[in-house]
Amino acid sequence: MEVDEGNVQTLLSMGFPSEVEVRRALRLAKNDLNDAVAYLTNDHPTSSYDTLDDVEMKEIHSSRSTQPVYGPSLPPSYDEAILPEKQDTTSDNNSEGAEMREELNPLEFPVTNLYELEGRVFAEHWSIPYKKEESLGKCLLAATRLAEANIADSDEHCTRFMERCMPESFQKLMTSAAVHRWSTDIQEGIFNMLQLFIDLVVARLQHQPVPVTLLDVLTMSMAALLRPLGMCAEFLNSNTVQEILAPGMERCIKYVQNLEEKDFKEKKVGSVSDLLASMKLICRQMWPQHIDSLDDLRLDIALRMLKSPHFNAKMNSLKEVTKLIEDATTSKMPKTAIEVKKISEWLVENKVLSIALEGNIDQAQYCDKIKGIVDFLGSELSLDELTMIWKMQVCPGLVIVKV
Repeated sequence: MEVDEGNVQTLLSMGFPSEVEVRRALRLAKNDLNDAVAYLTNDHPTSSYDTLDDVEMKEIHSSRSTQPVYGPSLPPSYDEAILPEKQDTTSDNNSEGAEMREELNPLEFPVTNLYELEGRVFAEHWSIPYKKEESLGKCLLAATRLAEANIADSDEHCTRFMERCMPESFQKLMTSAAVHRWSTDIQEGIFNMLQLFIDLVVARLQHQPVPVTLLDVLTMSMAALLRPLGMCAEFLNSNTVQEILAPGMERCIKYVQNLEEKDFKEKKVGSVSDLLASMKLICRQMWPQHIDSLDDLRLDIALRMLKSPHFNAKMNSLKEVTKLIEDATTSKMPKTAIEVKKISEWLVENKVLSIALEGNIDQAQYCDKIKGIVDFLGSELSLDELTMIWKMQVCPGLVIVKV
């Protein structure tokens, strides 16, 4: 379907940096602006940007199953994935030719593998290869070779992989709700892919400019890797583990503290909150004296994102504040929760609601998050905040926040 150009410009003016992602979101949302915003901020219940919750691994292992497939699996051949109408012997010759070209020219990015990977990653029923000799592994190895030669950013296909396909691959491999059902060989395969990814990051960091997208994926990966350690921290030997984890924890804190304004407009910035939550789980057992400072850093990042001019940053901030409120007020508080009193004082002292009300209150998703803050503050709402909410009722085109 045709994308409404007016909606494209509206979303770009809101701070979403990628026109390609904007157009894709509008197509998925059938040109509905609010739904497109939900897709772009990962706030849509059926968004293809997200993974699906109910995933049966038996569907993955059955290669002839007619059921939907979600999760890592062996990829089909290039012909099956891209050109299903051609089922003859030429596919073997093409495959051998591609491998020969790769050996002869190690600085040539494997375009065939990239196309195959994109076909699997961005499908509604996604399936991501996890072996070194398959598409994701080959693309990671090729990107590393190009990064070492300082030509990764100038190669169109390599850039396309690093900025679009690779982040989505690891987003699904690391954060799928079905990860605990995947077998040991799949888990090991994902670990191997992460090692290849780290090699790519190290190679790329040797050259300017700083690869923001790669660091965003690294943040998400660190959060996912630290969380299992946090969940079992009480059973670990503190004396042994502290020495191992301390350098990484310090680097993570410095990374978060040094985030700049330009970093907040990135889609993956929400992973910072997950990283800090995972670190808190570890600190509860290893460094309990640092828990308050981690909570303060988490709140400070949320406030900085809310003050950002970028809509994506504001939405990530409100989603984080809403989650903090839900965790603090639930009957069974999670270990990563911040106390109700501390959240309440932070909201009031920093006038968080007033800042939020100055933002994109014409967006339904934005106002839904604000409503949670209003309900939480209750009697602590200031006169200025009540006045702002009252005036919203007479402004045309605004979504009314019901108190």
